[in-house]
Amino acid sequence: MNSLYQIKSKSPILPLSSLPTPSLAVPKFLIYRFLIIIISSSFALHHFIPSNLKSSFYVSTSFSTKSSTTSFFNHTIPTHNLTSTGWIPLRQLPSSSLSITKPHRPTQPERDISVTCASRWIANGVPCETDSSHRTTALIDILWTWVNGTKVKDHQPAYFFREHDELRYSLRSIHESVPFQLIRRLHLLTADFKDPTSQNMRMGSIPTWLNLSNHQLNLIHHSNTFKVLKHYLKSNGFKDDVEGASEWRESVVPSRNSLAIESQIPHSDGLGDALFYLNDDMFLLRKFSAGDLVTSLYGPVFRLQWDLKVSDRHPSELPGKDSNGEWPSLKYCLTNWLLSNRFGRRSRRYLHHVAKMLPVESMREVSNIWADELSKSASSKYHSELPEVNIPFLTTWYHIEKQREAILYSFIVLKSDTNADGKLSIMEREALLSPLGLLKNSTTIIMRPSRLSSHPVTLQNTLGSDEVPKLTVYNWVSSDGYPLQADGDEEYIDYSNSTPSALCTIELKKCFGDSSEISEIFKRVTYDKPECGDCLIAHIVSKSGPSGGLKFALANPKRPLFDWLLQSWIFKSCQITTDLTRMVDDEKNWKDLMVLHPSKPYQRRLMGVRLLQRYQYVLGTTPFAFRAITTEYGAKKFLRPLERPDNDIALVTVNDLIKEKGAEEVLSDWLKRMWPNSSAFEKKNHSK
Repeated sequence: MNSLYQIKSKSPILPLSSLPTPSLAVPKFLIYRFLIIIISSSFALHHFIPSNLKSSFYVSTSFSTKSSTTSFFNHTIPTHNLTSTGWIPLRQLPSSSLSITKPHRPTQPERDISVTCASRWIANGVPCETDSSHRTTALIDILWTWVNGTKVKDHQPAYFFREHDELRYSLRSIHESVPFQLIRRLHLLTADFKDPTSQNMRMGSIPTWLNLSNHQLNLIHHSNTFKVLKHYLKSNGFKDDVEGASEWRESVVPSRNSLAIESQIPHSDGLGDALFYLNDDMFLLRKFSAGDLVTSLYGPVFRLQWDLKVSDRHPSELPGKDSNGEWPSLKYCLTNWLLSNRFGRRSRRYLHHVAKMLPVESMREVSNIWADELSKSASSKYHSELPEVNIPFLTTWYHIEKQREAILYSFIVLKSDTNADGKLSIMEREALLSPLGLLKNSTTIIMRPSRLSSHPVTLQNTLGSDEVPKLTVYNWVSSDGYPLQADGDEEYIDYSNSTPSALCTIELKKCFGDSSEISEIFKRVTYDKPECGDCLIAHIVSKSGPSGGLKFALANPKRPLFDWLLQSWIFKSCQITTDLTRMVDDEKNWKDLMVLHPSKPYQRRLMGVRLLQRYQYVLGTTPFAFRAITTEYGAKKFLRPLERPDNDIALVTVNDLIKEKGAEEVLSDWLKRMWPNSSAFEKKNHSK
């Protein structure tokens, strides 16, 4: 990558080829030395001159492209004091915009919690008292997507891009509400544009008030994240190589489609394990703890709107191009339709329209499986032009479904197939069916489990004092199984009641069929007959006891000596170096999945532990408010109660659909009153 440093002046800077030929014969080595001095001097000027003099300089990064200047950019970028006008030169661009498969990486709990303690926690729901590794804080990254609202894109309503400096106040709200020791890094994902004065240079859009000297903030631009598959390039008229990927990138960047931008977050470099994702109109109003966001033991906290189902339809039933919002991306083709193809057909629940916790490793797994769909989403210039992925919904439900898959995989594949030959022998089949009461009967009734997993006292005894949730009620923890019971109820299943009651029914023929192939049985129970898998999970949870573990799902220790060594102090801090996180291959349809097996028999229990640990999560309820503001009266009615000291709202989203000037003033004044103090991420003397 070549960088061009040049001093702007009234006279044009001519290329070297156009310089006048010296009239005197000068040795070549002196000419070369002179050129080196000139280049070095301009470099030094750029890096070492006082900041108040830098307005005279222009720094850009060049890269090769054949694409023409985007029509989105219709005004000249100022060549002085760039950061005060909202533009900075891009200093780094990817060497390639081709999408590549990302390897599975261990998550923070897998890395930091010892094998011994992980096994005890997953099996029995009890953390190690003598090992402090389980109390390792799960740090979060915070990311905003932001689009400068100075230019309205065709085909989109004006309110999509209007802004009232919300990002500044959203960042202030994070600064005041999230303890600094929980934050690993902050990221701002924003647009970049072709410099109309140069064929090979790009300028990045930034808020004019942003303090770029704060190194805890990572600035990411669209050109750094938008990636495409070779297959997609070839089928859409581009060369299937690096050059073709660059041309594709030029055709879609900058993007004004929020769904397209979100679809490329998995390609962002520098993200940690847990991502707290916000739009610029999302704010935090109260003090959060780790337990309100993510912990090493319980995983990320997801917030679902349980009474709002998301169905799926075939991708041929696309909405019109004028369809706005996220619902087309949820119902049509991409997102829930994809999830149903991969994990079995069912409706799923909507995510509350507030800031969201997203597990980064699951998001990267999603980007591997549905890379083609992400490429198509990125190519959608405005809402519903093309079928689009809703990446927060897809990532959240993928993670939940993978935990369900892990429970059934551990029980059926790892535990029941004791000799790991891929088939159920007569004895193995009896061992599987006997606890279900299916040896003598063709049908068995599964009783509702009784659990204490999410009880406040359990949380208090399990988590550190600084990790206990302050604002969030844990409605469901992943060790209690799968929260959707055959898609029947519109509320969380209550396992806190100790009174026995029937929950579901398992039919021998329907659920297990006649095959002895372990992969066929697993796929039938898990995906083809999802009601069978849901009911079997409830049985596993019940058999595991009330404490909160999943010991009945785990393979029995085959080698007592090895298990004893595993639990001994010798292996206390042993970490897993082999990949024990892959149950199946990366196929989009469950019918095409290849069920994988651990390479070594003694890894079966260990693999179950690590899988169940990897996909842990919490479904929680945190007081929130969401409103689309249109009128001055409506703005006052919604915003002013949020200022009261007795207000319990912790998360708020303020959608701008403003139609009255007075409403804009109400919103602006409210933001200033709520967060009057500047954060460390704002320039001095640039407060508002």
